[in-house]
Amino acid sequence: MNLEQFHHSIRAARDVLRHEGASGAIVIMGSQSILASYSATVLDSRPMMSAEVDIMPIAADAAEVERLSDQLDGSLGQEPRFHESFGFHVDGISINTSVLEGSWFDRLIPEVEQRSGATGWCLDPHDLAAAKLIAGRAKDIEFVDTLVASRLIDPHTVRELLLVISDVRSDRALEHLDRLAAHGLPESQRHRWHANRTQAIADRRARTTEESPAPALKLISHRRE
Repeated sequence: MNLEQFHHSIRAARDVLRHEGASGAIVIMGSQSILASYSATVLDSRPMMSAEVDIMPIAADAAEVERLSDQLDGSLGQEPRFHESFGFHVDGISINTSVLEGSWFDRLIPEVEQRSGATGWCLDPHDLAAAKLIAGRAKDIEFVDTLVASRLIDPHTVRELLLVISDVRSDRALEHLDRLAAHGLPESQRHRWHANRTQAIADRRARTTEESPAPALKLISHRRE
């Protein structure tokens, strides 16, 4: 998937949701969310091979999120003509799809499609990596391996997230991550790397006028507890 297709998925998903009376606010949860943090020119092509975009609608409660997700599947999913026409599709997902650290929504990064101003809120790469290590599928492990080797994430930060995620698969994920750490950022570079990344994220957040969906996501999460 390229950036043009990614932006197309954001516009199309928002249009479908607004037609359903929703705000149009969305969170991109899968591999493609990395495009909000890094230009496609610096990304290894392997992580971007997927032809699907995992999108979660934002709504007042989990049941409405599920309903709107079904609408995305019906309009933009793999079966409709959308995939045949554009070469990719949208998977509507729920808040339960990925296992994430409890405050993940505070770290969302916006991707703004300049022509329309449409914003898609994307997972922080470290939250994305933690979720993929928990999922543990071969393609997920390869995705994280590539990000570490390319020094696009800090294994230490991912480790901190995994340590507070309550899941039976966390130990396995930590073991794999610890084996990867030697191929990641040298300790001497971590401070500067994080400083540069913090500034880059601030610059990206300044590009959108849309409010972060974090408060709505926090409310949904509390209602599920």
